[in-house]
Amino acid sequence: MTTNKTTTFPTPASGRVTLSDIARAFDVSAMTVSKALNRKQGVSPEKADAIRSYAKQMGYRPSHAARSLLKGRTHTVGICIREGHSAKPWGYPWLYGLMREIGLALKPHNMHAQTCLAPGGIDECRQAIEHFMEIGVESLVIGPLGALEEYHQLADLLGHCPHALAFDAVDDLPIDHVKWNTYQGGQLLAKHLADLGHRQILVLGVSERELRNPHLHVQLNGLRDAAKILGLHIDPDHLIRLHEVEDIPRVLREVYSKADAPTAVFCHNDWVAMHAIQTLTQMGIDVPGDVSLTGFDNLPVAQITTPGLTSVGYDLKAYARKIAQIVVDRVSARFEPGDDETDLPSMIRWELEPQLFVRDSTAKSGASTSRRHK
Repeated sequence: MTTNKTTTFPTPASGRVTLSDIARAFDVSAMTVSKALNRKQGVSPEKADAIRSYAKQMGYRPSHAARSLLKGRTHTVGICIREGHSAKPWGYPWLYGLMREIGLALKPHNMHAQTCLAPGGIDECRQAIEHFMEIGVESLVIGPLGALEEYHQLADLLGHCPHALAFDAVDDLPIDHVKWNTYQGGQLLAKHLADLGHRQILVLGVSERELRNPHLHVQLNGLRDAAKILGLHIDPDHLIRLHEVEDIPRVLREVYSKADAPTAVFCHNDWVAMHAIQTLTQMGIDVPGDVSLTGFDNLPVAQITTPGLTSVGYDLKAYARKIAQIVVDRVSARFEPGDDETDLPSMIRWELEPQLFVRDSTAKSGASTSRRHK
């Protein structure tokens, strides 16, 4: 007597069946499903037959982009924008500009960018990557992806992408990655404030990871390391975490209601700095006469705020062009082998140096004789 063993799989809750749905049903990766459907090597015959049978039963139809992948190229680059559950709306104000510049830099190479936001943490980020794999992107650009532990949460998916590049890296990652040298940016601002005679600094906007890891190559540690050499004092109580920009008035009123308050404020970015200038002005504290204040990122608005904001900035277009060039080189090497160009390294790491932009929000310590604390 022969017994036939039948395995049943759940029906997807959503309408159109996707590669991800099939992958979850068989507890395999979307790339494995793709190989099975396209009759490529790497999947056992029994598993491949079961996947194709299930896909047919569920009415799976490959998307237009997936069909084009079978014919050759899609000329598509996926850009996945990561945001954790605790993401701040002011955390990465330069992201739109970066996405735009990457897209513009890819166009001359007949490549097009598709962007997917992942605002809900790791699960949404994984869904975004699976979506890009399903439509057959030729490269995936993902960020901000700074920490090695963040990479490991996605490594199983990124390993199946034809090419992956991380931007805004902090740690050294095992995939292509680019970064701003924010550590040097912190040092530049520390030296600038020290040269103006400031000795006590309030730091407005730090992360828990920065506070726990003094060896991270980030702006706060660049500031702190330079402060030790330059004789600047940063009280631990003056390393302020911000949950919302609405916290800024409360923090500044508390700090500047006391004697011997810091004569300079180092802000996490220009957005925080503009809110701080507004609050200090409302308190009757003059910037820069009573308190000097710096931003970070050198957003266009830093030039037109009153007073003009001293900030550290980066060449956003150069950053985007480098990302696009790495992507183009990697994709070209895969689809157009045998070019005369030099072989690419197994992993590319690139860092963009900062520039200091001095404007009217900083001045010599004690430049004003007005009463500061009101």
